[in-house]
Amino acid sequence: MSASAFGNYSVLVIEDETFTRMVLARMLGGLGFKAVHQAGDGEAGLAAVRAHAPDIVLCEQVERFLPRVPEDDFDLATVEAERLAALGVAA
Repeated sequence: MSASAFGNYSVLVIEDETFTRMVLARMLGGLGFKAVHQAGDGEAGLAAVRAHAPDIVLCEQVERFLPRVPEDDFDLATVEAERLAALGVAA
């Protein structure tokens, strides 16, 4: 794909390693994505998904980036996972 082929898409990079996240974001920006958003952990990633509604989310494992919740709130975490899946986030 040419660089212009990515111009209609936004991407979110969720990565806890700062250097890796910055390199990925720079590379994706160089490919011509209309917007490249970054998050360093799961909570920031979920906030960025809500705020920016990116077309593509890149992360290592979805489960790793879901916020830790008490067992009583497991249903809430399940709902969040389902919402991510509905956005097209895949592990």
